[in-house]
Amino acid sequence: SAAAATTPGAGGGAGSVPCFGGTRGPEIEKSLADIQKSFDKQINLLRSLKYQILDVKAGTRWHDDFGSYKKGTKDLEVMMNKVIGAAFEITSTVESGVEMLEAFSFLAKRENIKRAVQRKTVDVYKLFNAELNQIKNDFAKRKTDPPVEWFHPKAAGRAIWANNFKVRIERDQRLLEVAYYLSESAEKTEALATYKSLHSALEQYIMNTYNDWKDSIGETLQPLLETNLIVKVAGPNSIPTLECNFHNDLLQVFEEVRYWERLGFTLPPAAVELCGKEERLRVYRENVRLAVRDYNNIVVSLSSEERRLFAERIAFLDKKINPGINKLYWSTKGIVEYFVRDCRKKCAEVQKIVDEFKESVTRVRANCRLIADTLLVNIQKKVTYSEAEFELRQKEHRELARERLRKAHTDIVATMKRMFDFFCHDSAEIQREWKHFVERIEKDIDDALRQTVKRSLLEISKAINGDAKGSEPGQLFLVNVVLEGQRPELKPSILQLSQMINTVSKELITVISVVPRLEDALAAAVRAEAE
Repeated sequence: SAAAATTPGAGGGAGSVPCFGGTRGPEIEKSLADIQKSFDKQINLLRSLKYQILDVKAGTRWHDDFGSYKKGTKDLEVMMNKVIGAAFEITSTVESGVEMLEAFSFLAKRENIKRAVQRKTVDVYKLFNAELNQIKNDFAKRKTDPPVEWFHPKAAGRAIWANNFKVRIERDQRLLEVAYYLSESAEKTEALATYKSLHSALEQYIMNTYNDWKDSIGETLQPLLETNLIVKVAGPNSIPTLECNFHNDLLQVFEEVRYWERLGFTLPPAAVELCGKEERLRVYRENVRLAVRDYNNIVVSLSSEERRLFAERIAFLDKKINPGINKLYWSTKGIVEYFVRDCRKKCAEVQKIVDEFKESVTRVRANCRLIADTLLVNIQKKVTYSEAEFELRQKEHRELARERLRKAHTDIVATMKRMFDFFCHDSAEIQREWKHFVERIEKDIDDALRQTVKRSLLEISKAINGDAKGSEPGQLFLVNVVLEGQRPELKPSILQLSQMINTVSKELITVISVVPRLEDALAAAVRAEAE
């Protein structure tokens, strides 16, 4: 809305036009400047008269000129009233209304103009009274369940909501109170009475809210600190995980104290005593959360089979963390820091083993994929082979494939050996779980070998018969037509090619014999290291 500054304009003198803000400010200033110029013109006409006004010989000339001046002045009054009315049309707040009244009170010198400003004074008090009634109605409707901001605590948030109303009406009341140029009116008396009533109700609401909160926390908050540091909960997929067991009511008290202090209230001794420990408790809470996170990262990253394999190490961590679950409280001094450091140190040790184990498992899986992706035949598209060339090419490729499988399996055995070093000194139960883990890896290797054989045989079938999409097979073998006597014969014959294909197929299956059983290879590796 438009608002007027209370300082004079550039001229700085009694005839200066005040500065007006808002989108219509320049328009109001221009209208006032035009009125001022018109008035100066009327005065200059009287100043420039060519006769003496007391000269009786001048006849009625003075009366005529002075009458023109009075008529022009009344016209300017009408224009001034219109400017005042237009300026207040865009006034929607008490603050902007007071600023407008200050500006026009500075300009009002004639009685008609002063009366117009007084009428607008009544309108501003009506505006203030309407605002008070609106706040009063909003307060009455919502005081039982006020719209508290999400980041405010419950009790202090209610007080802040009411205090915002109080600050708002106090600001407007101060503006009206310091406006010495405002005249007395029935509207002013009514607005002042409404203000006092509403202000008293808001203050009483804030005080009652504070007293209710103070009664709710009681004489001491020490029992809230008598809880264990950590609690076990069911995590993702019902995995037992840990959780920091810091009471949420304590966090609420810290926030309530912070905001009640900003509102200027005297804090209860129990809250003051607790807040003196806030920083120490914050450090404890963050450190305990770090330890909880370290533990949870370990147990959540492991599958159910892997958790059985790491059962002893998890049990070791549980033993280290148990004091935080059963013995240590937030009120315990000194030992909490040592407890957290020790837990995080042990968790870091186990996490390192878990990370190496996971990396090793990933490496083993990658080798299994390498085995599965290895083709045991090499048939190039759009290439025609003689019988001898085809057999030689497949023999050479089988040697390459055999070496590739041997290398991949050797790496698997070496990786599994490093993994076994983590568990070789564990209990018999862990050794049984390790055996089951080896069996699962063995099954993965068997599946990979089965897949590479299947893919290789399908590759031969596709080269001879075409693929499933119905495409015609290419020319794979070079066959000569030889005339034997009176009968042409194929060299090599279809039977010979069939026998050769069967032989190649059988030979490629023998390639996987280079991969021994994982359990036997691993046992041999362990014995070799022991010797």
